[in-house]
Amino acid sequence: MATTAALTRRDLEKFLEDARNEPSWREEANKAAAYYDGDQLDQETLAKKQASGSAPVTRNLVAPMIDLMLGAQAKARQDWKVVAQDEESIDLAEALTHKMRDAERMSGADRACADAYASMVKTGIGWVEVAKETDPFKPAYRVQAIHRNEIWWDWRAKRPDLSDARFLFRKKFFDSDILEQTFPKHVDLIRRSMMGWSNWDPGKDDNPETWSAFNTVHSTSVPAQDWIDTQRKRLCLYEVWSRTWEIGFILRFEDGRVIELDEGNEHHLEAILSGQAEVEKGRLSRVWLSWWLGPHLLSVRPSPYQHNQFPYVPFWGFRKDKDGAPYGMISRMLSPQDIINFLLSKLMDFTGTQRIIADDDAFGFDMDIAKAGMELGRTDTLINLNPNRKNADAVKIVTEPQLTAQHAQVLKDATLGIQSVAGIHQEMMGKSGDANSGVAINSLIEQGTTTQAEINDNFLTGRRTTGELLLSLVRDKIGDRPIVVTIKRSGAKIPIQLNQMTTDEQGNPYRSNDVVNTQLKVDLEDIPASASVRQQQSRELGELIAKVPQLLQYVIDLVIKSSDLPYKDELVARLQTIIPGMQAAQQQSGPSPQDVAMQAQQQQMMQEAHDAKLAEQAAKIHKLNAEAATIRTRNDAEMASQFVQQPMRLSPNAISYSA
Repeated sequence: MATTAALTRRDLEKFLEDARNEPSWREEANKAAAYYDGDQLDQETLAKKQASGSAPVTRNLVAPMIDLMLGAQAKARQDWKVVAQDEESIDLAEALTHKMRDAERMSGADRACADAYASMVKTGIGWVEVAKETDPFKPAYRVQAIHRNEIWWDWRAKRPDLSDARFLFRKKFFDSDILEQTFPKHVDLIRRSMMGWSNWDPGKDDNPETWSAFNTVHSTSVPAQDWIDTQRKRLCLYEVWSRTWEIGFILRFEDGRVIELDEGNEHHLEAILSGQAEVEKGRLSRVWLSWWLGPHLLSVRPSPYQHNQFPYVPFWGFRKDKDGAPYGMISRMLSPQDIINFLLSKLMDFTGTQRIIADDDAFGFDMDIAKAGMELGRTDTLINLNPNRKNADAVKIVTEPQLTAQHAQVLKDATLGIQSVAGIHQEMMGKSGDANSGVAINSLIEQGTTTQAEINDNFLTGRRTTGELLLSLVRDKIGDRPIVVTIKRSGAKIPIQLNQMTTDEQGNPYRSNDVVNTQLKVDLEDIPASASVRQQQSRELGELIAKVPQLLQYVIDLVIKSSDLPYKDELVARLQTIIPGMQAAQQQSGPSPQDVAMQAQQQQMMQEAHDAKLAEQAAKIHKLNAEAATIRTRNDAEMASQFVQQPMRLSPNAISYSA
C-alpha cells in the first residue's frame, strides 16, 4: 500500500467535522475543573455582588473530596509486572520487569498516570502519551499526561482502548520559528501561511507545490482561525493517527497465537513448512502517523511502533449511556455545591440584616426612615426620635433568626450530599460519624471504597494499557541483541542472559529468553509504599513471631525489609551469612551467584559448539527462500496447501513475531 493512501485532506476534513459535532462534554468538563480550583461563581453573579456592595462567598467542598480520592489512590498504587505465559519464560519476565521499572522511573510514568487519574476523576477523562523520546538529552521513553483539550478522537469507537477507532488527533499551537526548524522542507509554506499569503506573487511563481498549497487554502473547509494565530504568530500543528484495514494473510498456531504473515521472514516460512502454523486470510489494521499544518500535509508514514496502537492512552472516568460522553466525579457534586454557595450568600446577607417598622411621625425633623436604616448599620449609631410622636413604641426593629436556622439546615444537608455522591463518609476523612465500633467504621470505609470501584477499575485498565505500550518500547529497544540483566531475588543478585543462542533436542538453533518473540503480558501488583502499611506488616510479623519464636531465624529478613531502617538490604545480606535458617531459605529461593556464573559459562560453550550447526541452518534457510519465491506466484489456496504439505520441524522459539 502506498503511504499517500493512508490519509487524504478530505479524510482530515471529515475527521475534523466529526470532532466539531462531538457531544458537548468539554464545557461541563471545564466547569468541573474550575469548581475544583475554586472558580465557582460565574461572571453575572460576580457582577451582581459587586454592584450590591457584598463580597462573593463560596465554600469549596469539592476539592477536599477529590483530594481524598487522589490520596487514597496514591497510597494504593500498583506497579507493573511482566507475566510469562509458560514456566520457561519466567526468568525473561523477571528481567523485563526490572527493565520496565527502570523505564517507569526514568520516564516519570507514575506521575503521568497520577495526573491522568486526577483528570479522569475531575473531568471524566485523562490522557497519557507513551512514545519514544526524540530529545537526545532526555530518557529514551516519554510518558507524560496530556491535557484533554488537546485530544480529539473517533466517537464511533466502542472499545475503551480505542483499538477500533478510525482516528485520533492532537492539536497544539507552536511558534512559527519552531515549526520552521522542525519541518525545514516546508519553510516557505509556514511563512506564507503566517502572512496569509500576502507575500506571494502568483505571477512570479510556477512551482506546482506552491500552487497546490494556495488552492488548498481557498478550497478547504478547515477555518483559518482554527490553526492561524496572527497576533502571537503561532500556527496549529495537527498530529493525526489514523487506522486503515485491509485483507491479508495470518499465521495461526496450535496454542492460539495469531500473527501477520511476513513472506520475507524465513522463520515464518519454516513454521509453515513444519506444520506448526496454518495460513489464513484475515482483516489487518494499519496505523499511520501524519502531520498537518491546518489543511496542508507536511509528513505521512506508517506508525513507528510495533504495538500497532495509538500512543495515547485514554483514562475514562464515567461515560454517559446515550452518547458515551465522559464525565467525572465532580459532575455529581455541581448541584449540591451550587446550593451551598447560594445558601452561604443568603446567610451572609441575613447576618446583621434588620427590618425597621416605624410610624410616619416616629423620627425627628432631621431624620427620615432611609437615614435611620443607614444609621442602624453602624456600630456607633445615633437615632433621633420625634418627642411629639403619637405612639411610644412607634419604631420596631425585627430580625429573622428562624429563617437563618432553616438555611443552615439546608446547608448542612447539601454538605452531606456532596460526601454521599462521592461515596465518602466522615470516617474516611478521619472525623467522627454515626459509627461507634471499629467494625462499623471499617464497614463504612469499605462501602465508600466500593462506591468508587468503577472509576478505580477504569484507572487500572488505563494504567495496564500504558504498561503494555511501555513494554513494547522496551522490547523494541532491546531487540534481538544478547544482553545480561541483573535482578534481585531473595536479596541475592542474579544475572539473567537474554537473547542467547542455543539449540533444541533436534539440533535446531533458537534464542533462549527471546525478548522479541516470547509471548508476555503486563499485569499489576500492589506496592505497599506508605509507612502505615509497612508498620502494619511489621506488627503482623511481630505477632506471628511472638506466637512461634522458632520462626525468627527464618523470617528475620522479612521483618527487616518491612521496616524503615536505613541500609536494610545490607543488614539482610550480612545476616544471611551468619544465620543458618536464612542460609537455607536463600538456597531454596534460587541458585547461588556461583551456580549462575557456571551456568552462563556452560551456555557460552554450547553456543561456540553450535557455530557449525548455525552455518548449516543458514544454507537451509537460503534454500527455503528460493522455494518461497516460486510458491508466491501461485494462488492463495495453493500456497497454503503447498506450505503445510512440506515436512519439517522447528523449535517454536525460533519464530519471529513481527505483527
